[in-house]
Amino acid sequence: MKIRTLLLSFAAVAIMGIAVVLTVSGGKEQRMYYPGTTSIENGIDGAVKWLANIRNNKQTGTISMSDLLLARKQIAELSHNKSLGITWRELGPSNVGGRTRAILVDKNNSNLLYAGGVSGGLWKSTTGGTSWQQVTSFPDMNVACIGQNPLNGNLYVGTGESFAIVDSPYGTPGFVGSGLYESTDGGLTWAIYNNAKPVAGNDESLLWAFVNRIAFDPITGRIYVATNKGIKYWNGNHWVNPLSFLGSAANCNTVVVGSDRTVITVVANKVYVSFGGSGNGDSATFVESSPATALGRTEVAIAPSNPNIVYALSATTAGALKGVYKSTDRGDNWTLVAPGGAPAFNIFGDNVQGGYDNVISISPSNPDVVWAGGVYLWKYVAGGNFTQMTVGVDVHADAHAIVFDPANPNIMYVGSDGGINKSTNQGATWQKINKNYNVTQLYYVANSINGSVMGGTQDNSVPYIKRVGYDSTSADLLFGGDGGWAAFSAINTDALFGTMQYGGVWRTPDQGVTYQSATESQFFSPTMIAGLVPGTDPSYGPFVTPLLHWESFNNTYSPDSVTFVADTNYSSGAVVVVHSSNNNYPFAYTLPHAMIEGQSIRVQDIVSSHFFVAISSGVWMTKKALNFSITPQWIKISSVANVENMSISDDGNYMFLGTSGGTVYRISNILAVKDSVNGTITSPYCVIDQTMIKSFSGRSVTSTAIDPNDPSRLLVTLGNYGNTDYVYFSENALDATPTFTSKQGTTTGKKLPAMPLYSGLIEMVDGNRVLIGTEYGVFATNDITKNAATIEWTQENTGLSPVPVFSIRQQTRLFPGMTNKWGTIYIGTHGRGFFETEFFATAVPEIDKPAITKPTLNVYPNPAVDFTNVNFTLTSKASVTVNIYDLNGRLVKSIDMSQKSIGSHQESIDCSGLDRGTYIIQLVAGKESTTAKFTVMR
Repeated sequence: MKIRTLLLSFAAVAIMGIAVVLTVSGGKEQRMYYPGTTSIENGIDGAVKWLANIRNNKQTGTISMSDLLLARKQIAELSHNKSLGITWRELGPSNVGGRTRAILVDKNNSNLLYAGGVSGGLWKSTTGGTSWQQVTSFPDMNVACIGQNPLNGNLYVGTGESFAIVDSPYGTPGFVGSGLYESTDGGLTWAIYNNAKPVAGNDESLLWAFVNRIAFDPITGRIYVATNKGIKYWNGNHWVNPLSFLGSAANCNTVVVGSDRTVITVVANKVYVSFGGSGNGDSATFVESSPATALGRTEVAIAPSNPNIVYALSATTAGALKGVYKSTDRGDNWTLVAPGGAPAFNIFGDNVQGGYDNVISISPSNPDVVWAGGVYLWKYVAGGNFTQMTVGVDVHADAHAIVFDPANPNIMYVGSDGGINKSTNQGATWQKINKNYNVTQLYYVANSINGSVMGGTQDNSVPYIKRVGYDSTSADLLFGGDGGWAAFSAINTDALFGTMQYGGVWRTPDQGVTYQSATESQFFSPTMIAGLVPGTDPSYGPFVTPLLHWESFNNTYSPDSVTFVADTNYSSGAVVVVHSSNNNYPFAYTLPHAMIEGQSIRVQDIVSSHFFVAISSGVWMTKKALNFSITPQWIKISSVANVENMSISDDGNYMFLGTSGGTVYRISNILAVKDSVNGTITSPYCVIDQTMIKSFSGRSVTSTAIDPNDPSRLLVTLGNYGNTDYVYFSENALDATPTFTSKQGTTTGKKLPAMPLYSGLIEMVDGNRVLIGTEYGVFATNDITKNAATIEWTQENTGLSPVPVFSIRQQTRLFPGMTNKWGTIYIGTHGRGFFETEFFATAVPEIDKPAITKPTLNVYPNPAVDFTNVNFTLTSKASVTVNIYDLNGRLVKSIDMSQKSIGSHQESIDCSGLDRGTYIIQLVAGKESTTAKFTVMR
């Protein structure tokens, strides 16, 4: 073994005592960065554990290649079936991006770029990155690296995401690829290159499952490939592993080739060098030349302008910075230029992510200028110190690729968890270039009554797509961190709800202008689990936190009431307008008896808002989520732990919970909950019934779906490779001991492939029709009631790539003001953003209108002196203007109050500029208006 002597440079020593210089510029990130996220459990580890929990075989802790290839074989057999004809339409986000590890600038055309999402497929830009389009001819969604042969220009793409994280203690959570591909026609067509693909029987080796890096000999064009099972090169006849003596299990995370043909690779976290010249790269030419012992992931860069200059960025085995090393003799000897442990150069952050985001690159024109990426980007000029150049808003956190334009060294590209950034001035300023580059990894999809969508993502918070304006696919990013489940309100259409990792719940009353969050104690009290902080502590809640928001405009079972005070005399049977405690929403009420002015009566509040969230201690509920002026009271309605998903019946009375341990619970009698006395599960007066109705031992329950028309019919999907049955159905889920039957099928070419399922729904028009979100897109059956031999599943991916579908929802309920089609289905994909289909949709039927159609208006004090208040109620969202006229009809004042939501509002009017007298005040709300008189006194 050849370990070189280390020389600690003066600059390396100096870095430990200096302040970091920040150079921050470029566009501002469209989201709020959540305070304290650097302390969240090891950053990416939360996502890794979550994925492993629902994907890996729970008995072995890994994914067997035989199981995975069997699923792919069954998908191919199923593809011969005629589909139902479902067509999907992409909704975006068109401006967010997602985890990107691969970028290539064409060697002959600086405007021709290729990039790849780790679960979003291959993309191409012909405009230098100003806009992107998916290369739909490329057959794999899991792009890890891209290379171009310097001699003939052929393109190569390696698939499978090894760094999330194949060597982790959580098995193989990264999505497995299908091998190494080649295109000889500029990316029009693709084929596996020289049989470099995973094959059955290689369970132990997972050969070609993860292709990490591609490099080429500049003279001969020989291709070198870093795979999870060693370095490979093609010798014209077969694949050669020049370091085969290390054993088949040795992971190779990188390989680079210098202009003098020097080959440097990292295998089993040790650096090996073949020093160029004739025969370089062959088996006998490699020697170990690691810069240190006990290395973790190490990335290497050779200076394009001087192949003698080499830099290595090394993590420790725990993921912290080990050091940055420099060689001036092609890796034969190394100098430590930046040691680990210096607070001023904490490149991998407090989350010690050196095994995840670790990249180093050298300027093509200057071998003394080095760029390194971890959580943020850093720049080093030989003889100086590393300077932090980004802070996460100019370039998204977690860098994975740093690429220079070969024709213009001033132009740089960075691939990160947020997509792609470009600099045209050597990193002085940056711009996001994610237009139409939709590789966003969603965990959930929620939809509004107007067709807006939002959902939590991996490291891109919660994209909110309003679907209005010149770019209806562009998103605003809400809050921060890793997003989870989200919800809209129909009662107050400006109110949005969401979660971040580990139970961090937030709400906004104004579509993301302001927030109330869990850790600020303004919404979800941290004291629910003493000593733990939501959003930062894995013990508080699941990484992807479930929430639900059930609403009704006519909840006749509501135990809640409001007070109506008569504003005039009313006769018995008169219909009056009552305002709900939820957003002051107006509803009609028929008086049971006559009332005189000033008399009051308690009225059942039929406008209901029930908000639920699942944390480690159980499921909590509040009826005050829409009241933004208070900290809502929370009621613990369930003590079930480790809830990963939940569903609620359309009538709001039943909830089903699925846990990571494989159990399904039923929560009943929710509509009877009045307060903590009768709603708390541990209370002796509790009306809630909590029952475990099914156990799928050794599995994760990934979703439960209730028939919108019959809560006794329940669909359950399961995760984890290595099993045979993944979908179960019950027609008596409300019985004391429900019966669940596997609906996987048994007939070849008709059965559902044996792979993890992530989401499902029972279609609202035909309760026998079921759609499933899977590891490879959407599958469906027209009749879930058929037996194992006759049930038939079809692939429904027209307009949709075979991407993991983690969430699927249908607009099953009717609400006042709803404009999107009733029955529209939305999906959230883990790699391609949001999609919808109107295949099962129909026009919204006529809905009973509220008791009032015009806005109401009250003015007080009246008479006024210096000011007066206008109190008005809207029955639909509208832009509001207040006009004041004198008695001659002349407009003396006009006030634009912008857009207001449904419900009651109060605004103050300045009267100091008005003369003494009587005026007409007009309230204009959209196309409706109303007037009132008021008097100004002096």
